Amino acid sequence: MMVAEFRWTTVGTVAEGELFTVDGAEVWSHKWLKTGDDAVQLPHPDYPAQTHRFSVYRIEKSVGEVRFAAAEVSPNVWAFYAKAL
Repeated sequence: MMVAEFRWTTVGTVAEGELFTVDGAEVWSHKWLKTGDDAVQLPHPDYPAQTHRFSVYRIEKSVGEVRFAAAEVSPNVWAFYAKAL
């Protein structure tokens, strides 16, 4: 695991199964594929003093793919980040 070397931006925090999209993809409706990238240590979006290990995933869509970092920050509560532009 490594500390993030580039910028990530918060996408949000959501209860598992609740409607939530990352770059237009509804995350719970797609299979998450690990990218092979190292996990990153990022702050909890709502409690920045807490850091968590975020795995990096991709979702394949008909028009390309969506990449994001996700971690279960509390039981059944997930936080999502995307690479900042």
